[in-house]
Amino acid sequence: MDASGADIPDIGTNGALQSVHSTTGYIFMAKGRTDIMLWWGLYGAVVYITAFLLGVHWGLVGVAGAYATAYLIFIFYPGLVISCRLIKLPPLHLLRALMPQAAATAGMVGACLICLQLLTLGGIADPRIRLVGAVVCGVATYMLLLVWMRATVLRYLLDALQQVENQRPIKAVVNTLRHFAEGRV
Repeated sequence: MDASGADIPDIGTNGALQSVHSTTGYIFMAKGRTDIMLWWGLYGAVVYITAFLLGVHWGLVGVAGAYATAYLIFIFYPGLVISCRLIKLPPLHLLRALMPQAAATAGMVGACLICLQLLTLGGIADPRIRLVGAVVCGVATYMLLLVWMRATVLRYLLDALQQVENQRPIKAVVNTLRHFAEGRV
């Protein structure tokens, strides 16, 4: 394995899914079903420990791969199904509603990979410059794609920024976003 961690399986996808899945605990609490939350947590502990014990034979790569696989197959979707049933929401409706964010994330990943490839072609090897370049490219791409796909995101962003509009740099951003929303950019 090289120092960049390139040989480690992609567990970034799990991180994105966990940001959605982490809200299920609030559903259990709001519906007064912390008993299900307790049993689900115990089940998850058994699944993760088993995955770690199976993966440890292949070192860090094995543990990361076993964790990612166990989470996707045995935790994520079953956990969503259980919590969605408590609020009578078909899980596919939830997943469908998340598709614009998933598409924006995929677009951001693609833009970051292209950015890194261009930096490589340009002979830029300094990891700090590559990191900053990829982060700036990723943030800009993600925001533009979300605004393009979800106009309500732009309205929420404008509302949030208008609360601090009297600060000079923020005012410029608010005006630019307002022009963009009105189609003047």
